[in-house]
Amino acid sequence: MPAPKQKSDKSIGKQMSETLSLKPPLDFSFKELSTENDILSRKPRRNRVGRLPEVGANDKYVTASVWLGNNNIQTTRGAAAILTHIINSPSQLAWLDLSFNQIYDIDEPILQLKNLKILYLHGNSIQNVSSVSVLKDLSALRTLTLHGNPIDSIPQYRTHVINMLPQLSNLDFSPVVGFERKGVLPPGYLDFAKFDKKKATPKA
Repeated sequence: MPAPKQKSDKSIGKQMSETLSLKPPLDFSFKELSTENDILSRKPRRNRVGRLPEVGANDKYVTASVWLGNNNIQTTRGAAAILTHIINSPSQLAWLDLSFNQIYDIDEPILQLKNLKILYLHGNSIQNVSSVSVLKDLSALRTLTLHGNPIDSIPQYRTHVINMLPQLSNLDFSPVVGFERKGVLPPGYLDFAKFDKKKATPKA
């Protein structure tokens, strides 16, 4: 009798993601969180979803959805640090709500969330549209919100973001349609791209 085939890491990861997607969200919104140290003294809210996710290894919650909206978090780096304290598998996170914080920059630690599909960043303080390009390496990302940040006042802001993040299917709760992907690049787009490339080039 042939030996049973072993599951690949990819299929195991997919199965884990599907299982986690059935778990209720973990809600730490309106908790006055600023840093990872704050999370140690806070309890999650249960009134919006009715129940909490189960607790797994190391007393961390098992879920693919975390709500950290309406806090005082200033960077996505800080958000990533908070996640390591509260959930079992940050790399399997599918939905992260960081709306209405004080986030002014999108930095690389968010790339640890490689299965992220939905990211809410509306109502923050992001001023540099080129910082959004960090998210291009999140290949699973489909839904992003950025409205209510200073960058949404930049002319043709939406076109800039769609060109930077071609994997998106929904931006600011509005579907990305075909003609937006094929549209003429907005004025200044190449300058943003050059800036991003320069930022990514390591110093000698």
